[in-house]
Amino acid sequence: MSKLKRGILTALCAVLLIGFGCFAVYRSQQYAQHKAQVFGHSFGYSLNLYSNLYASYMPSIAAYCVTDDGILYAPDYTARQSGVRQIGELVPFQLSESNFDLCISGADWCAYGVDAAFIRCHTLSTWKCVSEDGGLYYLILQENGDVFLALGEETETTTIYEIRCLNNVGDDEVFLNSHSN
Repeated sequence: MSKLKRGILTALCAVLLIGFGCFAVYRSQQYAQHKAQVFGHSFGYSLNLYSNLYASYMPSIAAYCVTDDGILYAPDYTARQSGVRQIGELVPFQLSESNFDLCISGADWCAYGVDAAFIRCHTLSTWKCVSEDGGLYYLILQENGDVFLALGEETETTTIYEIRCLNNVGDDEVFLNSHSN
């Protein structure tokens, strides 16, 4: 191989490496921005996008909280007084047809024009949390800024039985302080 070809090949490799490095930095910054949109906030919900439950109670107060360090909290309906319980740590997760679309069955979509494939194709970031009792939570950030929470269970199989549209209602401290006993 001539020196000229070797030089061109070396320059091309250097450009590719720099390009991949810049892309990795860009994706890291983009992920941090997505994380900031959902971590450190309390959320209420006003719309069920999908549900196979017969009744769906829609509280007007904050229903979920994600702390700055990615811990998911939910209302504790088993307590005598209203309180919250820690569900667990949210970890980055990638939605796919097999772990999302095919896990939804036996019910109707409540919102026109939205289905599992639509949600998955328009997702910027997803985080997953599985509680000690097998409760499954996917926190999903959409391209348009919408935040969804998919609820289900993960045992031998994964089942999603509800997808809620969340509304940002404030920072996590407001939620946790107002619901702690």
